[in-house]
Amino acid sequence: IAIAFDRFIILEDGIYEMMLHSYNNNSATVIFLQKNSEAGNIDNGAIIRAASADDTPNGIVVWELKRGDYVLARAQNGGSNAMSGANAGYTQLVIKKLD
Repeated sequence: IAIAFDRFIILEDGIYEMMLHSYNNNSATVIFLQKNSEAGNIDNGAIIRAASADDTPNGIVVWELKRGDYVLARAQNGGSNAMSGANAGYTQLVIKKLD
């Protein structure tokens, strides 16, 4: 996996498990784990919604990915599309190649 500016690029075909959890301090935060797109819709990834403030939503997906596919994680709350700021250290993305 190669780390790019805002995404992870897959270098080997395979089946990958991805786990994301991210602390949020605002209600109705939406966290996206997406593949091959920056559009925030269910067709290209997983959408995890935090219902309340001070929450840590989690999500796991398993995808078959090809060389050149990319994955990105982002949070959207009040127009912000970046997992950054004072609480960025509470965010974790784990990617494991299963096969």
